[in-house]
Amino acid sequence: MERESDELVGLLPIHLTNALSPNIHIHQFPVLNRPLQVPPSAALSGKRIQARVKPKTGRVEVHVPADTRPEVWSSEKAKELGVAEVRMQSEKIPHKGVYVLGVVREG
Repeated sequence: MERESDELVGLLPIHLTNALSPNIHIHQFPVLNRPLQVPPSAALSGKRIQARVKPKTGRVEVHVPADTRPEVWSSEKAKELGVAEVRMQSEKIPHKGVYVLGVVREG
């Protein structure tokens, strides 16, 4: 529903296709409250975000290195908890709508 105060800022031509459908997956991580990025301390040591697909179970796992800067990292807790990595794992849920993925190129 358009409000009178909404201003039109631009128009984009839309071309619909299902050509990429079997090769594109959309994953949402609702508990993530920041952008998914490699922490600076991990990037300096060459670590990166990794993902793997488990086709038989239909799951995707995303492994994100932890931020090991002394001001946010506890070595004692690390010994207790294990590896310096956060693992996010997908769960299949029934589709209750339609998702659309868009790509804007050159503005």
